Amino acid sequence: MGQFEARKGRWSVYSDLVYFNLADDQSLTPVTEISSDLKQTVSLVMAGYKPKNLEVLDIYFGVRYDKVEIDLDLNGAIIDRGLSSSVDWIDPVVGVRARYPLNDQWSLESQLFYSAGKADYTVLANAGVRWAFGEKWSSTFSYRFSDIDYDDERGFKETSQGFMIAFGYRF
Repeated sequence: MGQFEARKGRWSVYSDLVYFNLADDQSLTPVTEISSDLKQTVSLVMAGYKPKNLEVLDIYFGVRYDKVEIDLDLNGAIIDRGLSSSVDWIDPVVGVRARYPLNDQWSLESQLFYSAGKADYTVLANAGVRWAFGEKWSSTFSYRFSDIDYDDERGFKETSQGFMIAFGYRF
């Protein structure tokens, strides 16, 4: 997982990349095993703008790329069968980020990104606290929620959530 942001004046460029690979093998019987593998890539690339009268808010627009690969294998003494499925798509995305300063070092931060098109919808949300330490460094401690509903002939729905720590450096 990684994030990147570059800013000049009121405009910014923002990207967010998430990749994970979940795999598991289980023995069904002493001679039969099932294995599964789920790989997912999510990438957002967006331009942002900070309105003059809303200094705590950034508005984003861009594209979101999703790719999901699923493999299932059943191996045993009398059966050897595998199934695979893969889907990828690109959708437009819009979003907002609010950063409310508490003092010179601490601020509350939240993000919400929504996309739809080939997917019925995708939602990505973060909420947390940001700590600026030193002149150039910062860290954000947040909770992240992601929900995807892609409904084609195969259908794919995924929800993931958990805590996230991010580090930032200003040039």
